[in-house]
Amino acid sequence: MATSLCMPPNVSLTALLACLPDAAALTDAGGRLLSFNDKFAQATRSPSADLEGRDIAEFLHLPERGGAIAAATAHLARAGAEPLSAQVVLGRRGHGGRRCHLHVARLDDGGVTHMLFVLRDIVPEQRLQRRINRAARTDALTGLLNRGAFTHEMELAIRSAQEDDQRLGLLFIDLDGFKAINDSHGHEVGDSTLVEIARRFARTVRRDDLLGRWGGDEFACLVHLPAGDKAVLEVAERLLVEASLPLPPPVGVGLGASIGIARMPDDASTAASFLGCADQALYEAKARSGRTWCAFAPAIAQRSKERARLQHDLRRAINAGELQLYYQPIVDAATLEPYCFEALIRWLHPERGVLAPGAFLSLLTTSGDKTMRLLEVQIERAFADADRLLPAASEIALNVDARLIGRTEAFSLLEPLQSRLTAAGGNLCVELTEVAFDEQPQKLQSFIQDVRKHRMRLAIDDFGVGQASLLRLRDIRFDILKVDRSFIRSIAVSARDRTISALAAQVAGELSGTSVAEGVETAAQVAWARQLGYHALQGFRIARPMPASAVPEWRARWAAVERRRLLEEMAGLGENGLRPWHATYLSDN
Repeated sequence: MATSLCMPPNVSLTALLACLPDAAALTDAGGRLLSFNDKFAQATRSPSADLEGRDIAEFLHLPERGGAIAAATAHLARAGAEPLSAQVVLGRRGHGGRRCHLHVARLDDGGVTHMLFVLRDIVPEQRLQRRINRAARTDALTGLLNRGAFTHEMELAIRSAQEDDQRLGLLFIDLDGFKAINDSHGHEVGDSTLVEIARRFARTVRRDDLLGRWGGDEFACLVHLPAGDKAVLEVAERLLVEASLPLPPPVGVGLGASIGIARMPDDASTAASFLGCADQALYEAKARSGRTWCAFAPAIAQRSKERARLQHDLRRAINAGELQLYYQPIVDAATLEPYCFEALIRWLHPERGVLAPGAFLSLLTTSGDKTMRLLEVQIERAFADADRLLPAASEIALNVDARLIGRTEAFSLLEPLQSRLTAAGGNLCVELTEVAFDEQPQKLQSFIQDVRKHRMRLAIDDFGVGQASLLRLRDIRFDILKVDRSFIRSIAVSARDRTISALAAQVAGELSGTSVAEGVETAAQVAWARQLGYHALQGFRIARPMPASAVPEWRARWAAVERRRLLEEMAGLGENGLRPWHATYLSDN
């Protein structure tokens, strides 16, 4: 049905046009201008006096369509015609103009037909649309392609490469140690760090390479491989260098990165498998302690499948009672009498046997909830095993994951166990690895205060290989420093290692009061650790980790036979096997 508008009574046409936000004009049925607003006059670049009575078609242009406007106006003037919408250029011919959306309608006023032209400038809309499109494709923080846009461009590149029989390389990049920056300096510094890294990466990749932010502290780069793998490996090496360079204050140090590399069609034939291979290679690079790249290989895929199967089994194992605690004694270095048992998690897998933490712990500690559940399991087992342990030693040491520091519910789980042990004449020792120093200092200090308040002892595990610099240790009150096995492994054969180990023992003893030599496996290592000044010993030569049910038997055997046998072995080393460490160092050098 035809549409027409009727003029409201007592409304000025000039006032009506002036109120419109867009350029607007009123014509008679033949298209001659009767009235218009200032926006229309400005767009035509003509004085108002020159516009009255002119044919509006002079100022509206449809490229390559000649008199289409005049014809459309005449058509609309006829009764029963529908309103007109079109995209036109508004302005005088030969003087440029604005691209506009045109809407024309009949306006009936007491039997007289007029035409109302409303023209909306589409340039602002186009600019807005470009901003929307850019925002949809661009990461707001770094300005790189976002994940969706990168994936889309990668899929287009894959189709083109397959048609032209070309090869592609995909790099997944994960920043090492970024969480520590966020925790130590706040998210504002973390964001500025990501911007700086993105800027470095953008200047590093080649012109034809595709770079995007995958999410969080992860980036992705698609590389065209004209021949061989040299190009993708060179890009990976340059990215590693850029990530390791010192960052602006307050960070001041470099981060490092782990990079997974996949190639098409060598490793994958689809976009999904391409991404999967790069992700598996990235996992492998991070498992190698990071700061390196790793190219995908079939063996990596096999390990990935193995991890997936283990992860599936582990979900069942947590609630099926398959996670158990094994206990390893720690003995006084002077008397060789046990005073503590460290609780070590083990998985009693129904098909694979007893699995040590290295085989599954990383699968369990991927989230705070899983880590909390692991702590619950350890405390439940320690509660159940306390009666067997306390007659053999006065203390149980429990490892607490650093990610639980600052979570009040984690400490609330430890309190009942401490009360249980205290009531039986024992005590709880909380062990933290040096990874705990990556957490926010306020959280760490608060956790340590809670440990002190409840009379638990605090141990720093694996000292010497992590984040616990001497300056940071100076500010932390702890009771025990457990020196990593890497400082103990060669003390019986290397004078240099004995010198380093002696210094570690001295630092540990003076900072904490108790130094523990971890990983003693021979009588010679035990003897040297005692001579170098360690206060306590732990390792296979004392005992391997054992279930709680085996502790009473071990304790009896140690007291009756094993302790004396160890003393005899050390006595049999003689002067050549165990001279003062400083004399040995001087003679060897």
